[in-house]
Amino acid sequence: MYPNPTNGVFAIELDDNTKYVVAINNVLGQTVYSTTTNGMNTHIDLSSFDKGVYTVELKNKNAIYTEKVIVQ
Repeated sequence: MYPNPTNGVFAIELDDNTKYVVAINNVLGQTVYSTTTNGMNTHIDLSSFDKGVYTVELKNKNAIYTEKVIVQ
């Protein structure tokens, strides 16, 4: 994921073309954005969201990956 911290627009770069469900949660654990991706590069725009720390969760049928992103 880059850039991090971000102004709200960031990219998720994956190693393969596996389908993932992308969920972005705020600090309260509420899902504020969700989408699916099956590409190597996915761009996400959170610039309309409040500044703060968000958790980005990528899920597929085999695994869950979690990463934090800071929106400034």
